[in-house]
Amino acid sequence: MMPIEREQYGSVADLVDLALAHGYQLQWLSQASQDDWDEFESAHALGYLRHLQAHPDDTEVRARADRQRTWRLHGWRGVLGMVYLTLVLPL
Repeated sequence: MMPIEREQYGSVADLVDLALAHGYQLQWLSQASQDDWDEFESAHALGYLRHLQAHPDDTEVRARADRQRTWRLHGWRGVLGMVYLTLVLPL
């Protein structure tokens, strides 16, 4: 069902550790909330919906929309998110 199994997604801590291992220092971190992520995904889905309302016979876009919805609701939601890191190199 999912293109990548849940176990393969790392955590925010894993991402920061990776940056530190490559010589960066963490200056700032913020993470999108579930509401932020839902808004982003809903806007993405709305694009498919609008296209399909204008082109109801577009089976390729319908398949993409169905796949995106399935992945979102049965896989990514609550796992996949967005984190913003401000990284600096030491002087």
